[in-house]
Amino acid sequence: SRQQYVPLRERLDAFLALDEDHNQVVVPEIADYELRRQLLHLAMRADASYAGVDRLDQTCVESFYLPIDTDAMQTAADWFAPSVLTKLS
Repeated sequence: SRQQYVPLRERLDAFLALDEDHNQVVVPEIADYELRRQLLHLAMRADASYAGVDRLDQTCVESFYLPIDTDAMQTAADWFAPSVLTKLS
């Protein structure tokens, strides 16, 4: 079954609400990179403003920022591989 589309703003709001419930929010560097790349691309094409980039910057300041290192990349691969198999089956 296909996942229902959830607008990015809704996803970010839900993500930021996690912190309000005293959960530790962790922003992996790779996630910051991927989202920042897309936000900058949209802003440069004039489909959006740079407000999304500013909001991402603020989120990273208010959260625990997880830099990329070998352990983080290997853990990400360990987590990602089963999700791909699930989608393929």
